[in-house]
Amino acid sequence: MYVSFCFGLLLLCYQLCEVNGSYVMDPQGAIETECRDRYFWVSVDVGFAGRIRFEAVVENGVHIIGEDHASMCGYTNDNNFLFKLNVVLTDLSGKENKYSLSETCTLPLDWSAKEIVCEENYIEIDGIAVEVIQATVFFRQKWAVVMLDTSAACTIAPSSFNGVTLHWRTPKVMTPLVQDPSGFVSRSIELGVDGQLLNEATRKAMGYILADDGQVVHVSVPFGAPGGYRMSIVENNTYKESYKAFLCYEHIYSHVFMDDTQIETRHRQLRVMETPLISRIPFTVDETLPHEEVFTIYLGSFASDVELIAIKLNENYLLVTDAIQQNYFITKISHINGTHGFIIKVPFEDKSVNRVYLGEGLLQYSVEISYTLNIIGRNDTFFHHVSVVAHVKNASNFRSAKEILCVSGPDLQRLTRLSKTDVQRLHYAVAATVRKSKPVTALQLFQGECPVLEAGHRLSFACPILDGLMRGGLPLRGITELAGESAAGKTQFCLQLCLSVQYPQENGGLNSGAVYICTEDSFPIKRLRQLITQQPRLRPDLPPALIRSRRFSDNIYIEHAADLEALQACVSQRVPVLLKRGLVRLLVVDSVAALFRSEFQADEAIERSRHLLAFSNRLHHLSHEYGAPVVCVNQVTDVVDGPNQGRCDYGLVGSKVLPALGIAWANQVMVRLMLRRLTGQVQSDNRSSAPRKLEVVFAPHLPRASCLCGVWEEGVRGIPDDHSDLQQGSS
Repeated sequence: MYVSFCFGLLLLCYQLCEVNGSYVMDPQGAIETECRDRYFWVSVDVGFAGRIRFEAVVENGVHIIGEDHASMCGYTNDNNFLFKLNVVLTDLSGKENKYSLSETCTLPLDWSAKEIVCEENYIEIDGIAVEVIQATVFFRQKWAVVMLDTSAACTIAPSSFNGVTLHWRTPKVMTPLVQDPSGFVSRSIELGVDGQLLNEATRKAMGYILADDGQVVHVSVPFGAPGGYRMSIVENNTYKESYKAFLCYEHIYSHVFMDDTQIETRHRQLRVMETPLISRIPFTVDETLPHEEVFTIYLGSFASDVELIAIKLNENYLLVTDAIQQNYFITKISHINGTHGFIIKVPFEDKSVNRVYLGEGLLQYSVEISYTLNIIGRNDTFFHHVSVVAHVKNASNFRSAKEILCVSGPDLQRLTRLSKTDVQRLHYAVAATVRKSKPVTALQLFQGECPVLEAGHRLSFACPILDGLMRGGLPLRGITELAGESAAGKTQFCLQLCLSVQYPQENGGLNSGAVYICTEDSFPIKRLRQLITQQPRLRPDLPPALIRSRRFSDNIYIEHAADLEALQACVSQRVPVLLKRGLVRLLVVDSVAALFRSEFQADEAIERSRHLLAFSNRLHHLSHEYGAPVVCVNQVTDVVDGPNQGRCDYGLVGSKVLPALGIAWANQVMVRLMLRRLTGQVQSDNRSSAPRKLEVVFAPHLPRASCLCGVWEEGVRGIPDDHSDLQQGSS
């Protein structure tokens, strides 16, 4: 370490830096100079030449500035300084080119009474290694001897690195420099980089942290912070990186004497904070969108001194310049932290891409990409390899007309190369072909000419007793509400309906799937699997081959809506697509009350009603347009004030609980069912279950009635009326 101190003289030092990049312009564009506070700063692009040498031009000749002399300082007794410097660049052939620099710098700040600069025997202050030079200069004059204190103290403790941040600390008070702590007054502590102090706002924006605990000053610099330099190296084809920052720490303090006079000291320490080499494994991100038919691969991330020089697509080796000329898309992506990556795009139809037909209209595209990268200025190369695969449905291999209807218009345009108008005509023609019946008018319905769409057609509960209560099952149009307390069995009914809807119409189903929207708990997938395996026991009336042919789980589309916005998006965007394509004919919302009760306060009843009506209108529209029953599970609220003649009990006079959401929702429901769990047990095949009571509260086509049922392993089944041992009260 050199310790330099000046009294009324200027201290100027040369600093050597690296700025990575490549230039093809005049060398002056690669050499920069700047006057920084008390320093003359020179920067030369290392990518411009093989070797660099600096020479100082002074009155007595030219002197080479080597590493051992880089921190030596020049001085003068004026406030204006003229610097002359030669930069000698040696190319790969050994030829030297010399460029002369000249710069006049003006001192921006007046000199302090005492200035100390630490650039890099041994004591410790507060456990921190400090180098101290104690010296006194005596000037003998005629009648007196003048003593001049030239002591200096500098922290020599190295910085540390925790994998993310560089840390360095220094004593706030250097006791060898402050003999009387009672007169010590700290004026300011500042931090800078590359010999240039930073204001507080700039320092914080750059991520540099300066903390003072009263005894020790702590400095923290994040890896890759602006103002530092990232340097790369390759070892055994492993890309490694280090980070270096040239910090400037300045502490201005005063010694105040008893007569209120004071002497100001400007104490500066120049520190090189550097991390060890860190392995950086390159990574790739496959951003390919199959419908675009182009491989899009991102490779990153690298320091600024890393360049991509070549790629290899399977066995096709190309320099980057040649690849760009052959219309391959290769671009450099810069990031805010100073790193960068590369994006390469390869069309599926490129000759380097492998294509394999997998059957059923599915094509597989694959390509092996090898990257060759280089460290600028070092000529160290390293490699990275990646394999990417994409699958595309080929329109020429549609096996049925129904498959065409399951493909959206834009996708069909891409696959068939047809125009938008032609695709619409194709959809209409295919729809007309696969449609089992012609459109039906109101007159035909009135005259009974379309039995399939008659009001008597229902979605079966898969239980004769339950279907008997509902006169065949759920109506195909309108909203059916199933309300009840927790653990009453509401979800069990909904799961059973999701399986029943998949059977053919002659077996009580609609030969289609179901959408199940969960707003409270996660979907009960384990229970669904159990019900699927127990279908032969629940439906002994059906041939086993028919049950085995159903792929039940593939035809239930599950959505989880965490808020009203997600719920509205689901029923307005995704559900209509499934209904339009004929993939589903049943919609279940479990439950409708959860979100409307949680997102609105008591004083927001009008706003809640507005959203509730918009939601129910959407459900009615979907149900009537596609002939799809809608089942909404609802919570209940307790009746705490007893019977009230002024209150609407929605058909449940004397009940202790009422369905939630009030009369606004009740008016949107076509069928209201109430499910209660009763006390007692019911037996079936040596198995017991808590009985439930399913009650029709109101419906336009049903009388007020009820029946008993139980939840078994195979599902929900009605209980005959001869079980007289059951208690009818709620548990």
